[in-house]
Amino acid sequence: QITADVLGRRLLIMPSATQVAARGCASLAFKGMHAWTDGEAPDGFFTRATSTERPPVAVNPDPSNTEFYDKLFSKFRKQYPALKAAGAFASVDELPSQLENHV
Repeated sequence: QITADVLGRRLLIMPSATQVAARGCASLAFKGMHAWTDGEAPDGFFTRATSTERPPVAVNPDPSNTEFYDKLFSKFRKQYPALKAAGAFASVDELPSQLENHV
């Protein structure tokens, strides 16, 4: 629910990791072959269950929560330059040495 609220988008929760992996791979292949004219999956590609699958569960965002998270993100974006300048965020290259100091 939190992810749907933060993104402000309806999410489909697949009941099986196999379903997610298979449909994700298929969508990348179709997109790479330019099989979808508008670049998007056709209606039902991710929502239609096969005869052996359970259908996905839809999770809709709560608009009031989405508004709350949007306000928080706006504050974060304003503060980010100062936080970065103060060294609050490590680069990927710095992470191993920082972890060694805390072990």
